[in-house]
Amino acid sequence: MAGAIVKVRDELAVQADAREARRLVADRKFEDAYQPLERWLKARPSSAEALFLTAKEMFAVNITDQGIMALERARSQGYPLEEIERQKAIVLSHLGRHHEAEPVLRRLLLSSSKPDPEADEALAKCYLETFQLAQAESVIEKWIHDAPGDVKSHFRKLELGRKVKAEASVLIDVIQRILQLDPKSDQAHLALAEVYLQNHRLDEAAREYAAVLELEPDTLPAYHGLGVIAVERGDEEGAIRNFERAVKLDPRDVRPLMERAKLKSAAAGQSRV
Repeated sequence: MAGAIVKVRDELAVQADAREARRLVADRKFEDAYQPLERWLKARPSSAEALFLTAKEMFAVNITDQGIMALERARSQGYPLEEIERQKAIVLSHLGRHHEAEPVLRRLLLSSSKPDPEADEALAKCYLETFQLAQAESVIEKWIHDAPGDVKSHFRKLELGRKVKAEASVLIDVIQRILQLDPKSDQAHLALAEVYLQNHRLDEAAREYAAVLELEPDTLPAYHGLGVIAVERGDEEGAIRNFERAVKLDPRDVRPLMERAKLKSAAAGQSRV
């Protein structure tokens, strides 16, 4: 009787770990999933599901080689082949092995009517990094449709817009959509500032650089941008001050160094006249 009670108790513990692991992996809380996954796999080393979820946890924390081994073990234990291939293709995309990942991801997305933002993201990466830009646009739009609140899809749309040299108004619309989703995105404010600066909309650019510095006070490109704005406005002192702040943040960045040197040289030439 005591042995049966222990057996039931152990089985309930395994089931509890399995439920917790599934929930945490589904919520993408991969670090928290490590311990219940480890206990589950220790109790059931041949569990195809435990092996598959362990592989996903390993990929999330960049333990790629062991993750692929766990994925292959899940395959050998009978985990659904399509899920194995999907997960492997996503990982291959992240690793930059696009010629291997692309055909699998394309086939999966064409054959499924279910939203799959993770696969959309991986295939968009493949297309963007191999300069298949028309295909990238189609997948990014699908990704936005599948997960409208995912800010990463809009950043990819911005990347695509830059690659095809889209009009400033198009880029601004994309960035403003990002800021609607994430008003505290310093990268979005920085991108918007750069578009405004390139189009000589100095007041708007200065406002966005100020927003960047409010969010991330040590952002070198923001000080560099404010220095460029000051140059265009004829404010040499303000320009030198901002370039010097940029130099202090990273003395190896030659752009603010060169701009500061040009201004100081010009000022010295004027003083000798």
